[in-house]
Amino acid sequence: FPTNAIVDCSASLDPSNPALGMPTAQDSCDLSPAITHVDVSVPVHSAETNLVLTRTWTVTDACGNHTSQDQTITVEDTIPPMITTCPSDRTLLVDGSCSVVMPDLTTEVLASDNCSFTVTQDPPAGETLGVADYLVTMTVTDGGGNSVECYLTLSVADQVSPTITGIPTNRTIAVDSGCQGTIP
Repeated sequence: FPTNAIVDCSASLDPSNPALGMPTAQDSCDLSPAITHVDVSVPVHSAETNLVLTRTWTVTDACGNHTSQDQTITVEDTIPPMITTCPSDRTLLVDGSCSVVMPDLTTEVLASDNCSFTVTQDPPAGETLGVADYLVTMTVTDGGGNSVECYLTLSVADQVSPTITGIPTNRTIAVDSGCQGTIP
């Protein structure tokens, strides 16, 4: 029976993969006993492992006699993703409440990985931002917990000039003999 194996997530889990091994069998009555397998996989959420596959190998002869043994195949992702394009710096203008809602920039990240990955951002999409400059962190994380980041600057600006309301009317102020007056 093959020994336990550790493979990268991009490797084939097909029994014909030489890295996983294949049982050999002999029988005194059957020159070609049947070799079969059943796989049961369990997703593992840790920084090192994506999946543990238990492959139960069974060798059966023509008379129905059989023997079985389990092989544990650990699928790991040790290669971090790679970001090829990060969103560019930008300026957003505030609305009437002097704020803006953080847009979703995750779709602007172009990345690749030997397995699957997700993209997140901080500050998250939907958060209300006031007038300031923000360092936005874009993080690409794969199923093995490997991650890589890129950054952009988001400037939230107020470019609307204030308006004057309630302009006081012109007034005449009387002065005393010393040319002094009091402004109300």
